[in-house]
Order: sequence, then C-alpha cells, then structure tokens
Amino acid sequence: MSSITLKRIQTEYSMLLSDPPERFVAYPMNDDLFNWHFTISGAEETEFENGIYHGVIKLPTNYPMKPPSIMFLTVFSFLF
Repeated sequence: MSSITLKRIQTEYSMLLSDPPERFVAYPMNDDLFNWHFTISGAEETEFENGIYHGVIKLPTNYPMKPPSIMFLTVFSFLF
C-alpha cells in the first residue's frame, strides 16, 4: 500500500464529509480506510423509492488503479 493511495482515500473521504451527496452516506469501518459501509436511499419514481439500502465497499491497496468491490447487504424484493 502506498502513501499516494492513503492520501487519495483521505482526500475523497474529506470531500464526502464536506459536501455529502443527497442520498448517499459512506464511512470507514472501525477507522479502516479500505473497508467502508454505505447507505443509499432509492431514487424517486423507481421501484427503489422509499427504500434504504446498505452495503460494503472494499478498496484495494492499489486504489485508484484498481476499482473497489461493492456488495449490497440489503435483500431486494419486489412486488409487481
């Protein structure tokens, strides 16, 4: 893991804190900058509206050269 990677993650985290997105929250798990929890609310006028969805983001040690992995923990179910 490089100091460039840590600096990049810390910068992006600072941006999230200073100008948070409207329907998205993310934060490191146990101060581990490579493992995050996130919550996103469903977009209006979609089948996801009024839903709150939780997941995990895992950043690789060579981020941003490799993408993060994202896993939703919320079980999705639809009534059509």
